[in-house]
Amino acid sequence: MTRKVVIDEDIHGWSEENHDMLRPYKSIIKVGEDSESLKRGSSDEIVADYCNANGCDLFTSDVGFYAKCIKAGIKTIQITNCGFWEKGKKQIFLVKIIESLE
Repeated sequence: MTRKVVIDEDIHGWSEENHDMLRPYKSIIKVGEDSESLKRGSSDEIVADYCNANGCDLFTSDVGFYAKCIKAGIKTIQITNCGFWEKGKKQIFLVKIIESLE
């Protein structure tokens, strides 16, 4: 298992409430808090490319994120439904990159 995870920008609040799901990860990268790599407003394609290049998993509420993975040269992903975040009114998914095209 990877030791890094990216938290999509629109679910930062979820990550603050769900520390147990983040416990397996040594490094937690929040989109919008890293001014170098994943700036605020980074597109899904940039997030997918970053995760692919850096061996990161991703927590997101974007059900269509898999389409962006294809554009980033990712061949196989695993999507896990992590439940519904009541406070944010969003479904949460964990996306793991299994295999890249490169």
